Amino acid sequence: MEKEIESTEIKNEVVNERQNEEKIEETSTEYQSEEVEETETEFSEGTEKKTEDETKNTNVEEEKRRNAEFAQRRREKERREQEQRAIARKAELNGIRKALKGVNPYTNEALETDEDVEYYLIQVEMEEKNLDPNSLADFRKFKKLQVEKSQPMSEEEWVAKDSKDFYDKYPDAPTFDEIFKDTDFLEYAEKYHKGELGKTTPLAKIYGNYLTYKQDRANFDKLVEKKANELFEKRMAKLKSSPGGVEGKTSEENTFYSREQIEKMSIEEIRKNMTKVDASLAYLRKKK
Repeated sequence: MEKEIESTEIKNEVVNERQNEEKIEETSTEYQSEEVEETETEFSEGTEKKTEDETKNTNVEEEKRRNAEFAQRRREKERREQEQRAIARKAELNGIRKALKGVNPYTNEALETDEDVEYYLIQVEMEEKNLDPNSLADFRKFKKLQVEKSQPMSEEEWVAKDSKDFYDKYPDAPTFDEIFKDTDFLEYAEKYHKGELGKTTPLAKIYGNYLTYKQDRANFDKLVEKKANELFEKRMAKLKSSPGGVEGKTSEENTFYSREQIEKMSIEEIRKNMTKVDASLAYLRKKK
C-alpha cells in the first residue's frame, strides 16, 4: 500500500513537471507574439506620425517593416517546430506503450496517458542508476542528480572527474606523466582528436580509441609480414624449380639476379629489390 502511495505521488510530480514545461513553452510563444505585435504597432504609429521632413527616414521605416516580418516568420517557424516535436514525441510514447502492451512493468498499472509513459521512462533511468523505481525518496534523489548534471562544471571539477573516470576504466594504465610523454599517443591524439585532449573529450575515450588503433595497426603489420613471407616462399619455390640461373659474364649479369643470388638474399633485400627480383624470376622461367 505504501509503495502504491509513493508511486502515485511520483506520477503526480511527473504530471505537474510536464504541465509546467508546457506552460513555459506557451509563455515563450506568447512573449514572442507580443514582441511582434509591439514591433508592428511601433511601425504603424511611426508611419502615422510621419511628416514631410521625415520622408527622408523611409529606409528606417522599411527596416522596421522587414524586422516585423522577420519576427513574424520566426514565430511561425518556431510554432511549427514545436508542433512537430510534440507530434514526434507523442508517436514515440505511443510506440513505447504498444511495445509494453499498455502495462507499466514496474507497477503493473495501465499506461493510459502520455504522462504514464513518461513516468515509466523515468523509472527506467532510475533503475539504471541503481535507484528504486517505485521509491519517492529515490525519485527525488534522481531529480537532484539531473539538476546537478545540468549545471556546468568548472575546469578544475572537469579535470578531477575526467581523471577519476579514466582510472576507474583503466586502473592499470600508465601515470599521466607517462601518457603525456608517449609520442605515439600524442601524435594519435593530434591527428584524430585535434584540440579535444584535456578540453572537450574525456581522456578515457581518447585513450580507448588509441589502444584500439594500436591493436589494429599491430594486426595490420603482422598481416603484411605474413603475406610478404608467403610471397617470398612462393617465389623461392618457383626459383628452385627452375633449371638454373643466369651464368657467365654477360650484360645479363648486370640486369638480372642469378638463382644463387636470390637464394642468398634476406627478406629485407628481396623487398628492397622486388622489381629486379621479379624480372629475374621471369627471365629464369624463359630460360627453361
